Amino acid sequence: MNEKRLPLLPASEYGAFKRAWENYGADPTWRERFSSDPVKCLGDFPEISDVYAAFKAIGMLSRRPFTENAAHQRQGFSPYYDEYMRRYEKVRAYLEERFREERFADKRLFRWNEIALRRARVQHGELRNTPTLLYYPLMFELSEGCSQQCPFCGLAAGRHVGDFLATPEHRQLWREILAASREILGDIAGEAACYFATEPLDNPDYEVLLSEFAAVMGNYPQTTTALAAGEPERIRALMSMMGRERMGLAALRFSARTLPEFRRIMELYSPEELADVEIIPNNPESGSLYSLSGRLYKKNLPPGKRNKGYSISCVAGFRVNMARQAVAFMEPVLPSDESPTGVQIRAERNFAAAGDYRKILREFIDRYAADRLPEDLPLMLAPTVTAREEERYVLFRGHGVSLRMGGNLYFRQAVRQLREKPGTLGELYGRLGIGEVVGADVRQKLQALYEKGYLALV
Repeated sequence: MNEKRLPLLPASEYGAFKRAWENYGADPTWRERFSSDPVKCLGDFPEISDVYAAFKAIGMLSRRPFTENAAHQRQGFSPYYDEYMRRYEKVRAYLEERFREERFADKRLFRWNEIALRRARVQHGELRNTPTLLYYPLMFELSEGCSQQCPFCGLAAGRHVGDFLATPEHRQLWREILAASREILGDIAGEAACYFATEPLDNPDYEVLLSEFAAVMGNYPQTTTALAAGEPERIRALMSMMGRERMGLAALRFSARTLPEFRRIMELYSPEELADVEIIPNNPESGSLYSLSGRLYKKNLPPGKRNKGYSISCVAGFRVNMARQAVAFMEPVLPSDESPTGVQIRAERNFAAAGDYRKILREFIDRYAADRLPEDLPLMLAPTVTAREEERYVLFRGHGVSLRMGGNLYFRQAVRQLREKPGTLGELYGRLGIGEVVGADVRQKLQALYEKGYLALV
């Protein structure tokens, strides 16, 4: 979308439209009123100058699935829709720029991260309709556990038991950890958020630690909080600290867990205040999806509630818990009995100082950021992927996607073996009775499958 062609709406008018759209998505009473008399309903927002255009925009945004190409084709459909897309494109362009390969100091981590994202899209078709989906190579936690204990939490966060407070010693360690992260990972480390299976505002020193983050990384990290209804003045101070420019790049999100909480947020903040804040309506009455992971793994959803069968985790790389001084290497996977949260942790280790931390980061990248098939980690077909032989080809099918690949007899036999049980490259060669020279073609084909997301490491 060419931003220059679109007239900008004032924040007050766009904020009013955004609020109407949020009410439509979260509040069934409001949605019913809108369905019966949209003109009167939208008339509650005097800032909206064109009620019919706002009505059309809400109708367009409520359609599923939302795809980038379809959105581009409807330029000029409504000034409110255009403004929504202008802001969407601004954030998308920002993220694409920030996640470029050049910002990764270790290219293996970049390539492995891309492979993990492709594999997720092979395994779950809905993710292919999410052009802004990115996997972050680094995430921090500044608390241990979460005070909120949301019943739908896809990460099944433990109870809040402590925080990494901004003592002089901790602030020094925090700055050193941040500097080491940027040194080892590159500028991409500045895109890390400071929460994962935590509520960021549980930490009373969260804002102090964010300021330290910005001083080292040159960027305020994105924040998602469930405490917007309970701490409005603290939230306003956080918004002021981040500044208008950063707020305009999706820096802050509110999770509304219940309908009364959603309505309370609407009362506490003006539409203009929240023009750049994403409201995530997680109340059961909303149209939002719940992930069947974490606390909802193998559970029944509320009547009529739709679900998504993939993990809510967006981290393919390192999770650093500062409260425990522990670093883990992990990636999103489909929720399963082995990984009910949809998070596979390859390894976790504690650190006492920045020197230990640097060493762990390097070791974990060497061991687990596998952009090439490793010799000693077992391979398997990615979950949901099937393989069927067709004469001299093998047809691989994922969730709504397929790949036909030709290969010699040994390659087809290797695929048969992987269908039966996982194995390392050496174990596969042994089962097939071949050596490295003959197996080179097999390895090349398996590498291509791995890069395209059809193979996974156990």
